[in-house]
Amino acid sequence: MEHLREGGRVEILGPFGAREFAAACRRLGPVSTYLTPSMVYLLLDDPTTAGGVPGLVQSYGNAPIHPARLRQALTRWGARTRWRQGYGTNEAGVICRLSAADHDAGANDRPYLLGSVGRPAPGVDVRVRDQDGAESEQGRTGEVRVRSAMAMAGYWNQPGLTAQVVRGGWLGTGALGHFDADGYLYLDDRVKDVVIVDGVNIYCGPVEAALTRHPAVAEAPVVGRVSDLTGEEVCAFLVPARGHPPTSATAAEACLLAAEALSPAHRPTTVFREPALPLTDGGKPDKRLLRTRAAGPGPAPTTR
Repeated sequence: MEHLREGGRVEILGPFGAREFAAACRRLGPVSTYLTPSMVYLLLDDPTTAGGVPGLVQSYGNAPIHPARLRQALTRWGARTRWRQGYGTNEAGVICRLSAADHDAGANDRPYLLGSVGRPAPGVDVRVRDQDGAESEQGRTGEVRVRSAMAMAGYWNQPGLTAQVVRGGWLGTGALGHFDADGYLYLDDRVKDVVIVDGVNIYCGPVEAALTRHPAVAEAPVVGRVSDLTGEEVCAFLVPARGHPPTSATAAEACLLAAEALSPAHRPTTVFREPALPLTDGGKPDKRLLRTRAAGPGPAPTTR
């Protein structure tokens, strides 16, 4: 609405394509838009847009973005694009924001900020709580809960579901995260997506971030699947970066990065090499479909 009040206009494009989007930005710029991470990756991987999109003021969200790929965009596109991130849910509206200044700091002296979703938005109270409902210590992972004027009172005609989500005036987001010393929130996983390996909670977010640090890996969603040995095991789906063939050596090296950055339990035991990922209507990797595929016949396990 603010955009329209200031005399701007809205143009709706067809299915997203990097070149078509860039052409629209050149024609209409400056352009303010909101892209999903998968769209950012498409722009980075297309040689015609890898160096940036003229006239673009970039906001992104709707799914976690891999810090290594965000750093690529910040480095390649430079000051021509101002980056902003918004984290929120349908039930709570906007929860946190990572500002343009935060992105500048992340590209320079505080690179860890690129893994954050920012600080709580004005008027939003955010807490991280453990399974007993107690507030988690700084740096400890727990469920992200929210209280604000924008948060829903409950689900329509579903009191049972409402009681599970809204407790003591706080809305449970279903996301697991932690705060750092400066009040920035980092999302580690979804409650329902935690992989339990030999009794150890493995959060998918940090594993995915470690895998994508390999220069030959563009995307790397992680899911769990049943294991007769450890209860569950970590399964990764690797999409190669442009110009890099999907090799077994790349998969092994990426998995080693995860083990070294986190722990041996975080190392994927099975890797699927994919040309592209199935996406939900919202542009997120469709982990429901990935879990179904992981549960079926797959490639031979990687070597621990």
